[in-house]
Amino acid sequence: MQCDWEHFFQTGPCCSRNSLCRFGGNPAGLLAEAGFRYGRTTANLSDVTSNDNPLALASSCHFLNWQFWKIFEEAKKTGVFYFWGHSYEMMEYPPLWERFEQKIRALSEDPEVEWVDVIDLPDLLRKNQSAPEALS
Repeated sequence: MQCDWEHFFQTGPCCSRNSLCRFGGNPAGLLAEAGFRYGRTTANLSDVTSNDNPLALASSCHFLNWQFWKIFEEAKKTGVFYFWGHSYEMMEYPPLWERFEQKIRALSEDPEVEWVDVIDLPDLLRKNQSAPEALS
């Protein structure tokens, strides 16, 4: 089956388990062929810095994870907390928007937090993997 890449973000889409089946089991290879810089899976890692393939990034958690703040605190040990979510998940339910905004506000007010555009995450991870002392 061919993928209509125009419906994906130009820099990097998410590849779910369903994508593995639809695209022949190697979405990272297809993303590389199409020129994408990163791709996110639906998997989670306690240490996002251990991601070794920028075309198959695992995240720390979804923004609705009930352990969001615990996962955030644990991620401080590695220096990278990568969460995700989709706006359509909140579209019909304003209290979810409020919860999301509260999280963004709290993260933004934390002096230890530095926001990084997701497109820059693979480069940051590569740099951290080549200089482990930077994570201590």
